Amino acid sequence: GDLAQNNVTQYSSPVQVPGNNWSRVATLSSSYAATFAFKTDGTAWSWGWNHKGQLGQGNYTARSSPIQVGTDTTWSRARGGNTIFIGTKTDSTIWTWGNNPEGGLGQNNRTYYNSPRQIPGTNWVTDDMSKIGAAEGQMFAFKTDGTMWVWGNGYNGCLGLNTPAPTHISSPTQLPGTNWKNAGFIGRSGFGLKTDGTLWAWGSNAEGQLGQSQTAPFNSSSPMQIGTGTDWDKFMGSTNGGGSVGAIKTDGTLWMWGKNGYGGLGVNDRTSRSSPVQVPGTTWTDVESGGVGGAGSSNVLARKSDGTLWGWGVQDGDQDGGLGQNNVVNYSSPVQIPASGTQTWGVIAAGQGYGAGIQLEAS
Repeated sequence: GDLAQNNVTQYSSPVQVPGNNWSRVATLSSSYAATFAFKTDGTAWSWGWNHKGQLGQGNYTARSSPIQVGTDTTWSRARGGNTIFIGTKTDSTIWTWGNNPEGGLGQNNRTYYNSPRQIPGTNWVTDDMSKIGAAEGQMFAFKTDGTMWVWGNGYNGCLGLNTPAPTHISSPTQLPGTNWKNAGFIGRSGFGLKTDGTLWAWGSNAEGQLGQSQTAPFNSSSPMQIGTGTDWDKFMGSTNGGGSVGAIKTDGTLWMWGKNGYGGLGVNDRTSRSSPVQVPGTTWTDVESGGVGGAGSSNVLARKSDGTLWGWGVQDGDQDGGLGQNNVVNYSSPVQIPASGTQTWGVIAAGQGYGAGIQLEAS
């Protein structure tokens, strides 16, 4: 019931979730489909699968329609990993819940929690979705002093702390440096943009996802710069896997690299890349990957500055239709996803085989 239609029917084109005062949405990036969304009144709502408590409802009951999470009215933003969520509130606190085998909830333990638990500290950045993230059991968050903190799954050195792999860490630990701008995880690979416009990567390079122009598998437990460019602006949302990696430059161009099993790189072929290649078009503002599908590719959603939404990659692995084309065809180049009438797309999120987005009234 992860599409919130009060049923378990699959849909290959967008269907509206009840209500019209939604402000933010986040999905899990794995097949454990669950969605966490906020309304303009600051309330939080969730639906979908709940076997690890990822709905934050204090139970393990699946829901096929939105159910309010607690009674708080100070929720701001959220990101989803495989079976974990990280959320922020307007009082500069961050909260986690769900699965916790490697300490990914940052509670200094490995206990599962089926309702939100606060991460220590109150000076976290809570108003920018590019500064919180979760993936394959690991999380990151930024503080207001420009420092980046990581914790959870340490397989393949994906925490970037220069520790032997796998070193799992169950409480927030600072990644060296104070000039980080935003970041993300793709499976067991980590990425960070600095304020000087440089892009850095660490962790697993099994599919060339570290962007080092090398195809031989290797791991790096500390950040390595991707190329020499100083014009990187935004990294794609964190995801559980898939191997397709993307980032946006200051000129609005979108670049992708890594695994390309079903066209997840959006460059009209299925050839994997170990260094960035440009996706056709300009004025890109946001990009989200939905995780692994088929032969390790991704279903990707991306938004342009004019409010149009585009998708590419895999959607026939389980007959999902996660690209909103009213079919289950794979696409290796961007295809536009229709909006309703004159509305445009605002916030978007991608899960494994499904997508979500908030439509805005045209101005």
